[in-house]
Amino acid sequence: MFAKRTCEPIMGREAAEELRSFYIHLRQTNQRSNGCNPITMRQLESLTRLTQARAKIELRNECSRSDALEVIEIMKASMIDYYEDENGILDFTRSLNGSGSSKSSMIKQFVALLQKISNQQKSEEFTFDQIKEIYEVVFIFNQFYFKLFK
Repeated sequence: MFAKRTCEPIMGREAAEELRSFYIHLRQTNQRSNGCNPITMRQLESLTRLTQARAKIELRNECSRSDALEVIEIMKASMIDYYEDENGILDFTRSLNGSGSSKSSMIKQFVALLQKISNQQKSEEFTFDQIKEIYEVVFIFNQFYFKLFK
């Protein structure tokens, strides 16, 4: 409560420059990856608020460069957690699916379902129509899952 009443940190010049540079880097990276992850002013506003909160923890009236750098590291770590697939590879198409599941995950589900049906039928042969139907089941499930947990 004391910090809330007495401390309202302003953005220091070095901190602002660090946040600006990182934000521009995110925007440029997004453009190179065909806009998979839209970077908006909300990200910059979040970085600013977190930097101010970091300074407030230490009851300082000005945000320092180190506050900004720590917040940037937190943002990078959260982005890695979100975009890293089950194999530890960064998959920036994850946000395209809307569900957080990567295309590779959907393909794995498709192959697993093919294997299961193959074992049940005791045959490794499928017609094109069967494969198409199985793919649609996986695709519809992923769309349903996304809507259910959105």
